[in-house]
Amino acid sequence: MLGTQILNYKLTALIGEGGMGHVYLGEHISLGRKAAIKVLLQQYANNPEIRARFKNEAAALSRLQHPNIVTLYDYVETEDMLCLVMEYVEGHNLDHYIANVRGPIPEAVALPLFDQILIAFSYAHSIGVVHRDIKPSNIIITPDSKVKILDFGIAKLLEHKDHKLTRTGSRMGTVLYMSPELVQGKEADLRSDIYSLGVTLFQMLSGREPYDKTLPEYEVYNNIVHNPLPRVKEFYPMVSSHVQDIIDKATRKEPADRFDSCDQFLSALHPTKITKNEAEILPLADPVPPSVVEPESKTLKKKGRPLYVRIISLLLLVFVVGVGMWLYNWYTTSVNVSYYVLADKLLLRPTKGDDNAGNAIATLRYGTPVTVVEKDAFVDSEGLTWCKVRPNGTKNEGYVAFNYLAPEGEFNKMKNIFSTNDNAQQGTKVAFKKALDAFYEKNSLYIKTKVDNKTVYTTDWAFDGSVQKVDNNVLAQPDMNNDNRDDYACLLKNNSTNERWLVAFTFTGADEAKQIVDKKLPAGSYRIKKAAKENLYFLGNYSTDSSQTKIAIKQDLAADGFILSDYTKNRTWLYLLNEKEGTVKEVEQ
Repeated sequence: MLGTQILNYKLTALIGEGGMGHVYLGEHISLGRKAAIKVLLQQYANNPEIRARFKNEAAALSRLQHPNIVTLYDYVETEDMLCLVMEYVEGHNLDHYIANVRGPIPEAVALPLFDQILIAFSYAHSIGVVHRDIKPSNIIITPDSKVKILDFGIAKLLEHKDHKLTRTGSRMGTVLYMSPELVQGKEADLRSDIYSLGVTLFQMLSGREPYDKTLPEYEVYNNIVHNPLPRVKEFYPMVSSHVQDIIDKATRKEPADRFDSCDQFLSALHPTKITKNEAEILPLADPVPPSVVEPESKTLKKKGRPLYVRIISLLLLVFVVGVGMWLYNWYTTSVNVSYYVLADKLLLRPTKGDDNAGNAIATLRYGTPVTVVEKDAFVDSEGLTWCKVRPNGTKNEGYVAFNYLAPEGEFNKMKNIFSTNDNAQQGTKVAFKKALDAFYEKNSLYIKTKVDNKTVYTTDWAFDGSVQKVDNNVLAQPDMNNDNRDDYACLLKNNSTNERWLVAFTFTGADEAKQIVDKKLPAGSYRIKKAAKENLYFLGNYSTDSSQTKIAIKQDLAADGFILSDYTKNRTWLYLLNEKEGTVKEVEQ
């Protein structure tokens, strides 16, 4: 039909083929406007039921005027031809976008796209149209990340209760995305669309359909009717538990157990956010007559301050008093007492808070003993508390951050972690040294003995000296929470059993860090190295065929991570921080 003119449009290219019709690109002969023209194949044009279904699509589209739904321009009906003249949209079908452009779509990218999909179907449902054939191939993603819904070919007009285009037991829609009630030939309402939308979100996040397309059709039917939808986190562990729970609810077997509407679906995805679509459907409160509005001051006198304000005020008072007592205690104690430097290189400054390295009096190396000769309450913008010290054996005096010092007993205890491994010590910031010390204390890894009435600390757990080298990234310091500050991961080795212990921390400020990984490993030969964002890493069981071959998927990671390799078994794992949940995801490579 290329070159044929339909109405004022000349068909210039074939852009889509289906079992019952073809879609052509048409160009208006006068205006130059492009249109997508869907033409029913001639052998079906005389079939009364198919003609009725095609007219039903036109009727459904004619009622839909929404920026996320393709617009119907015209409908053409002759004895031997039926066609729809529709808005032409440039972009990729969502299934092509997933399979060939993006792979699994990261949650932060997928949800804004899915929001548009939900808003479009919320509108369609509000005017009584249920799609019943929702699937990624019926959703277009434009180059500027806009969504367009198309193909309402088997849509049902809700108010036509006697409409019998779908006979009991007939199979409408693509099986993989069909709700259990549609598979069983039961009556379907908008909650059938909710189910299909849940499956679509599954595919967006996992990069694959929930069921193997090579399975016999009856097995797929049985899975849909009797078994829960597979969990998306099994195929793509980076999906948050919150979104996993939402997909589970949207795809429940019983329609009554699903979301009641797309608006409810949308609200569940963003519980603290009101979208423009939601704001439009929220009822307005009845205005209060002026006669019953009391002056603000009078109301406050009657009711007093809200409970939450009083609680916050009390907490602030307790905090201020506590900080004051700590500062007083800190200021009046520990002067003229010996401390040891925890940092690998600590600059002795002529004035407190001086950040100009060129002004430094001296460089104090790790383990240097110093005497604190003066304290005050000065805290800089980074939360570091400053004091005046004198390195032992010298007459020099200057200022350092007190956070980077430790008393003799604590320093001697922490030395056991690094043993004689200078590379490990140099590659570990003070915040992480203190975090490791807390980890050892929590897990009772220190062995305490008494020697000459002094407590001596030893341990079987130290850095894996055979592999700890800064230059090959064994000490990893990736920015795992995207705050532009180094975080930390390392391997500890038990010298008696050859077991390993993987630990990692995120920097939380000043000399504080939060532990995010704690994994005990069997004896073996391990390495860790940095995993940089935007590099290629395998992030889930994604494949384009039934062989389930693992393929490296490029994802725009929100932050860096690290890789653990087990050379004895030739296995590797990628660790990435889930910022929303504050947890680390482990993905085997």
